[in-house]
Amino acid sequence: MQDFGLEAIGEAARYAVLWNTGAYAGASMGTPGEFSTPLMDKLTRHIVNSVKRGYLGTDGRPLRILEVGAGSGGHAVMLVRRGERLRRDGKLPEGLEVIANDYADPPIQMIVAKKAGLKPYLQERLQVFPGDISVCLRAQPPGSIAATHAQSVYHGWREGERRRVYSETVNVLAEYGIVAGSFKAAGDHRYGRGELLEQTAAGPVCRDTDTISRLFVEHREPLIGELRDAGLFVFDDFFWPVQAAYEGDGSRVHKVYWGFLAAKRDASERYAVNGQA
Repeated sequence: MQDFGLEAIGEAARYAVLWNTGAYAGASMGTPGEFSTPLMDKLTRHIVNSVKRGYLGTDGRPLRILEVGAGSGGHAVMLVRRGERLRRDGKLPEGLEVIANDYADPPIQMIVAKKAGLKPYLQERLQVFPGDISVCLRAQPPGSIAATHAQSVYHGWREGERRRVYSETVNVLAEYGIVAGSFKAAGDHRYGRGELLEQTAAGPVCRDTDTISRLFVEHREPLIGELRDAGLFVFDDFFWPVQAAYEGDGSRVHKVYWGFLAAKRDASERYAVNGQA
């Protein structure tokens, strides 16, 4: 792994160890969410509606999506393909360009391999950025990102880290850009397991036998407040279960997430008036 001179955000370094030893293959592997989730579907619909209303996509260039904690790359590749389909349908005139970011080397290599399997013109729409998310965000020009997407990522970050990344995200987000992310939630198969490290206003932080610390959302309001403090307005949030999930040993488990979609506070009036996508 490259040395970027910064401590890795959240549990990225511990996840890297699990990736390197083959003990982890991504949060969505073996689940219906491996290639899409309700959060990703909502994000896509809202992007399309934002383009239709003239909020996004007015510069004649592909909309840039940053995939945070991209893992094995299933979501990044699906977003590229979905963008091309929507371009052909006339709903996204220039399609999507995706930046896939992850800290660990194994998922980066998996994303590179998936990219090589795309048609050449789609390969140009998928960039791979290895390393810490803060470094990736700081490398993006101000206002250049139409949306960020982070499925099953934020629960591994401490509050101070979340607040820092939210602020860095606002700096690179387009005027009517969207932030979509999710946390583990109460009712998940890991909820209540392992060592209780801290009871926060949002829920417990537990370290499971895989050495990873996770926040499980019991109360959404404190997390919405963190986003609001960074200048992000949550216009949609929801819980959803994933029942057909499988662990590495083949056992079936029940996963639960809390997801949100947010926009810059100065865009909140338009989103509130127009409602959900």
